[in-house]
Order: sequence, then C-alpha cells, then structure tokens
Amino acid sequence: MANVAVQRARSGSIIRPPHIHEDEAKQLLPPASPEAPLVSRKRFLNRRTGMFRVKRVGARRLFTSYFLSGYHALIDMHWGLFIVLMILFFLLSFTFFGFVYFIIDELNDCIEHVHGWPESFFFSVQTGMTIGYGSMYPDGCRSIIYAVTIQSIWGLITDAFVLGLAFEKLSRPEPASNAFMFTEKAVICNRNGKRVLVSRVAWTKPTQLIEAHVRMYISNHRVTAEGEKLYSFLELDLQETNSSFILLALPHDIVHHIDRESPLYNVRATDLYSKDIELIVVVEGISAFTSDTIQGHYSYLSTDIVYDRYLPNIVIQNADRSFTVDFSRFDSLSDCAALAPGHIEIN
Repeated sequence: MANVAVQRARSGSIIRPPHIHEDEAKQLLPPASPEAPLVSRKRFLNRRTGMFRVKRVGARRLFTSYFLSGYHALIDMHWGLFIVLMILFFLLSFTFFGFVYFIIDELNDCIEHVHGWPESFFFSVQTGMTIGYGSMYPDGCRSIIYAVTIQSIWGLITDAFVLGLAFEKLSRPEPASNAFMFTEKAVICNRNGKRVLVSRVAWTKPTQLIEAHVRMYISNHRVTAEGEKLYSFLELDLQETNSSFILLALPHDIVHHIDRESPLYNVRATDLYSKDIELIVVVEGISAFTSDTIQGHYSYLSTDIVYDRYLPNIVIQNADRSFTVDFSRFDSLSDCAALAPGHIEIN
C-alpha cells in the first residue's frame, strides 16, 4: 500500500481566486431570508461528546435498570468518579475485616502484636494487600485462620474484578473516535453536472481502519395536517451504496446527489437557513490493531451548509507514488470559479 504522509495542521480559511475581491467573495454566501428569521440553532448531536441531547423521563425502571446493571454503570462512569469509588470500596473492605479481627482478638487474643483497633485495621490491610511485614501474624486460633482465608479469597476476587473493569475502560474505542476528522462546513455545489451535497471525513491515525462505512441522516421534523408533531431522521442516499465499504487511507468525500427524491431538492439557500435542519454523519469501522468497532459522529446545522463552494483537493501524489495529505487546508472552502479539472495533484 502506498505510504501516506499526514500533515496535521488545522485552519478554517476560505480560498478564493486572486481576481475576486474579499468583499465580493463574502457576498457569494447567500444571506438568510429577511422574511424567515433564523430558528434556534441548538444541535441535537453534541459534537464534543458524540451523544444525542435526549432527556428520558417517565420510563419505567429506567434508573433502576441502569444502576442494577452494575457492570455497565461502572464502565460508563467517569474515570475520576470510578477511582474514588474503588478507593472507598477497598477502604470499606479493609474496615470490615479489621472490625472482624478486632472482635476476634478481643475475645481470644489470637493475633500477635495486635492490641486495639488501629493494629486490627493495619493487619486487615496487610492481609488484603499481601504486604506481610512480619510483626503481626495469627497465633493458631481457628477463627482467625478462617477470617484470613476468607479475606484472601475475597481479595483475589475483588482485585480481578477491579483490574478487569479498568482494562475494559482503557480499551474502550471512544477515545479513538476522536481520530475521525470532519470538515466544519458541508457544501452544496455542482459535480459532474449534478447538484450535490458534500462533506468530508478523514481518519488521522496511522493505524488502519477496515470495513469502514458511512451514513448521513437529515432531520425530518414536521407537523401533519391534523397538527400532530412528528420527529424523525431520514437516511440520505449517498454516492456509495449504503452497504458498501470505504477506504479511509485518504480523506473521503461524502456525496449526496440532490435529485427529485432528495429532501433538499429545490430548496434555496434562503429557505434552508430559515429551517430547523440538521445533518448527522455517522462513520463506523473496525480497528485493525484492536479489532474494536469505532464510531464517529458529526452534525451540520443549516447554517453550516454553504452554497456554491467546494472542498478543495488536499491530496498530493508524490513521484514515488506515496501520498501527502495537507490537513492545513482540510476546512478550507473554495469558490467554484477556482475549480480546476482533476482530482489528484501530481508532483
């Protein structure tokens, strides 16, 4: 496979032809219609967390079903809260067995050099963590032998449980989803004589992403003739069939043809900016390194869609047939008048 050299700089400049003045370039962006004021621009998808803004209320056993599934609750828990909870768990365990040792020693005097609660607690810590300083040890009573055996087995189980949770949290693919890079703007322009909606996604990690596929959804919130409010999302047909895989070794253009079947057909820029529209892009693939499924999300409001611009080519093929990706221009937009033929630049 050809080597891919990645330059990881970011900028959001708009590229314009030299013969077009900056003020004229700004006027190329269609303004919002004065008769149709802009609607609220709250995103349904939180770009930072990748979570949808949904508050679930009134569902039966919603709270209890989540927290009774302790495994999933701990896996989804924030790292800081998880560490604090584990510390409290171990302290509670040491305190419980320390109290058991304190009672046994008070009744039978079965532990050498233990003469009160502080020593009993410290003996519990030594037993649970297998420290073994040597100054404290059982003195032959059956009750203390049983208690030490139970705590030792309990310690093995809890250590395995906590380490398993920590490993699972560390190996979750959520941090890897940040390696997906989406253009800040989507554009509507002409491509091969057809009107298209274009966004772009890139995989910025050096590891390979296999069996990657992309979906694009558009909000379909509407009111029926009877006044019923319906909220849903429609999947847009993309240039690739929805069952095909894409190769993210290089940045990939997500293209939707605006034909008669498209919800964007005959929608003008001024009408689009006044509508409560949101595009949601979902990219999913499998990490070739860990075999984890990784998913990235991004959303575009109507104000993030730019008319009559195009996403410039940022891929350069070198003389040795390797490729260079210039991410400093990833979010750049160019006027259609500056569009030159050809898709890949050859040095």
